[in-house]
Amino acid sequence: MVIINTKRKPEERKVIVGKQELFSTKKKEAVRFLGIWIGNKVGKKQIIAKAKQTTRLFANLMKKKLVSVSQVLYINNICLIPKLEYLLQHVYLTKEEYEKIQQLYIIIAKNKIGLARTVPTCIMSHSGILNMRMLWNVMKTKQTLSLINRLNSKSDIRNITELRIRQGQGLLGYTSNIWTENIGEDEAKLLKNNLACLIIQENLNIGLEIIANRENWSVKVDGRPIKRLLKKKTFVKVAKILQEMKIVVLEQLLNIEGTHLITWQQLKVSRK
Repeated sequence: MVIINTKRKPEERKVIVGKQELFSTKKKEAVRFLGIWIGNKVGKKQIIAKAKQTTRLFANLMKKKLVSVSQVLYINNICLIPKLEYLLQHVYLTKEEYEKIQQLYIIIAKNKIGLARTVPTCIMSHSGILNMRMLWNVMKTKQTLSLINRLNSKSDIRNITELRIRQGQGLLGYTSNIWTENIGEDEAKLLKNNLACLIIQENLNIGLEIIANRENWSVKVDGRPIKRLLKKKTFVKVAKILQEMKIVVLEQLLNIEGTHLITWQQLKVSRK
């Protein structure tokens, strides 16, 4: 049994079924559900470890067997990649992290094909040579199409996805279109738990823009955005506080005459 975001003590995390008591899983213990590992504190590191374990399993099975080039490609393209794709679909990883997950299988594949270990991997993935599917390309395509499908959906999933993107936009202090503006590495840390916004930014980094109605995503405010008045590192530190207090522009922190900043006590009273 998995319990998420509870304030109860560990000994109180249980349910009674008949005469049997069922206790929740431990803090970092994962439970497999429909092929995805979930848990109370199962994060990025645990999921990466599971993905590497899956890759290692396929690599070890093929290591001591006599296989042809077509079999090596078939195992990667039809067996391994779809499994990793399903396992990692709700996690944002960098290109380097995806490459490390697939690296062990690629090393074995090069050996079986008869290529040197130092041969560039791009030769194997080239459509005119071996056409081997690379995990990073597959996941970026999968996550981007999944986001577009959710945004085009006519169900509640569209509203939930748009709400999540607006949360990211608010956290970054944007008053313009989040779909067209690149952010720095420091600001990207604010979005570490916002997969939708990270996918948008990843596509912008490689020159791809998901078309969205700019008027619906632009926030019209009167005043000077606080984000432009602060250094990036300073803004990252206070971004969550600004979002919680719904502060966007400097004028929200000035008195009626606009000559002095209000005190911290006045700000707290005004937000009650």
